Amino acid sequence: MKRMFLVFAILALVGAGCSSGMPPGMKLLRMEVYQEERLILRTTFDAPDHKEVADFWRRAGERPFASDREFDRVNFTENTPLRAVIQGHVRIRILHVKHVLTSATLENLKLVRETQEDSLWYLPEDEVERVKQAAGL
Repeated sequence: MKRMFLVFAILALVGAGCSSGMPPGMKLLRMEVYQEERLILRTTFDAPDHKEVADFWRRAGERPFASDREFDRVNFTENTPLRAVIQGHVRIRILHVKHVLTSATLENLKLVRETQEDSLWYLPEDEVERVKQAAGL
């Protein structure tokens, strides 16, 4: 009886881990970019559970695995379709579920993507450092 319970418990844990869609020890994070208080970009990426807030910004500097097209209002820079500059007052938030883990407010923001057809915008390396400073890190 104990053995059957143990097998059932292990299967339940494995099933719960698989159903989340995330590898064990990973957080599913969302980056939201607001221009003048209007949501213009929402992307989804992951990060190890044990990482610090500064590491979440570094992960935001990598290609995300999803983007919410409903909010994709990023206009690429003329003659450089793989780059965009969001002009004016910009606020960026990184969330886990509905909890804001970190945020930054700054003037203007650069974004990059890998292909012209791609809606998976992310922060270039130099912007990651600037955003981390704006976030107080």
